Amino acid sequence: AMFAPLLGVPYPSLTAHRLRTLHEKGVRHLAHLGGTCPPEAVPFNVNHEMLLALQFDPDLDIDATVERIAFDWAGGRFGGALRRAWALTEEAVLAYPNVTPLYSTMGFIWYRLWARPLVPNIEAIAPEDRAYYERFMCTTPHNPNNVDLSRDVLFQLTTADECERAIARIDEHVWGPIDEAIATLEEIRHEAGAELGEGNVIDDQFVRLSALRCWLMTQRNVAAWVAGVHGWLAATTDTGRREYRGRLRDAVDREIENTHRLAALLESPIEFMSLTDRGETPLVYGDNLKGLLSKRIALMEAHRDDEPYIDPDYIERQAGTVLA
Repeated sequence: AMFAPLLGVPYPSLTAHRLRTLHEKGVRHLAHLGGTCPPEAVPFNVNHEMLLALQFDPDLDIDATVERIAFDWAGGRFGGALRRAWALTEEAVLAYPNVTPLYSTMGFIWYRLWARPLVPNIEAIAPEDRAYYERFMCTTPHNPNNVDLSRDVLFQLTTADECERAIARIDEHVWGPIDEAIATLEEIRHEAGAELGEGNVIDDQFVRLSALRCWLMTQRNVAAWVAGVHGWLAATTDTGRREYRGRLRDAVDREIENTHRLAALLESPIEFMSLTDRGETPLVYGDNLKGLLSKRIALMEAHRDDEPYIDPDYIERQAGTVLA
């Protein structure tokens, strides 16, 4: 269920080590939540391959098995690069500090983190302009998450201090390996297409890792929103408020660029995330996502310089609201 709504994020060694740990502790039955992908959507699911291999040989050599799979799928010319890209991805995954577990799983979809605009004051956007994403949020009219990304119903999802630490860890430890993983595949992408043909593993993994980077950037910018807005509200000097305003503008600008990257990935025929053509719901994005991303970008550009604000009485004010 991690990395929802992405499909096929590769971390084969981590998968193997996790399964081996469970096996060594006597676990013999697992409930596989969220990570089982249909092969027509994820034709190169290296995590599944590791699970399959360990079913037959729990004592296998993990590194040798990952290398075998890479060379089986990419051949001798590209297998080493694919293996390296997987190792770098795992380094980034291990470095990611998990801003809040809810946003790393179904909450990413519930709260429309790829559809709602990241702006300093959400309520500064007119209700009719927010309706395109609020209609499909898994929320209630008085849920503070509607205006405050650090909270959910009566829960504190994260704090400004926790987010400050998360931002520092992401910026210092995540971008290096994930960018190198993507670059490693990008360098051989054209040659692999010519040699391996359409729908090859290099192109597939390049798109999925690029989507993972978009997901990680949104998580980073959500943390920056929490730290920036709450920091601004708590600041007691003009200098402090200017600092937080600058950091918020930076986060919004990063997310605008990130949204453009995500929109470009949606042009790919590779099914890198869960989408439905049967109508958007609170549990899944629809195939109209690219159009929603355009609205998101426009609203962020229009409201990036709004004064930060969260209504402290939002729950009480909205408690009597009736959903239309």
